[in-house]
Amino acid sequence: MRIKAIFENAGLGLMMLSLLFSFSLCAQTAGSFGGQRALPTARVYGKIIDAKTGKPVEFAAVQLSRVKPDSLTGTTKENIINGQLTEGNGDFNLEGIALQGELTFKVSAMGYKPYEQKFSFNMQRGNGQGSPTLDKDLGNIKIEPSAIALNEVSIDGTAPAFELK
Repeated sequence: MRIKAIFENAGLGLMMLSLLFSFSLCAQTAGSFGGQRALPTARVYGKIIDAKTGKPVEFAAVQLSRVKPDSLTGTTKENIINGQLTEGNGDFNLEGIALQGELTFKVSAMGYKPYEQKFSFNMQRGNGQGSPTLDKDLGNIKIEPSAIALNEVSIDGTAPAFELK
């Protein structure tokens, strides 16, 4: 009789545990985790072009950052969100960007002046389908070459005093 009571209590416990587990799974399937709604993410894309020649700039470093307050010091701190090198045709595509606050887009490439642009996403429901704009096309971004004037170079053609043979 005692063994039968143990199995009945164990069966009841397993049933309760499976019900709790299934409720927790159902609560997280609607884009939430831990009872909080997940924020939608967006994409930023465009093309980097040389301002003088109009040709694409390959292997330029592009990055997105956001200024956030530092909870320890109370000051603001720039956090890099995403970045990559442009492709051979100058294209870039940054995905998984959280839709909150103002973002800073920076470009740096060897032989070019640094470029910086601030923007935020348009969260108005204006595309006729009732959803916010989740893509940001920065278009063709023209970066200026940096001209560095070099000093004269003189070549001295005198023979060395010692020669090793």
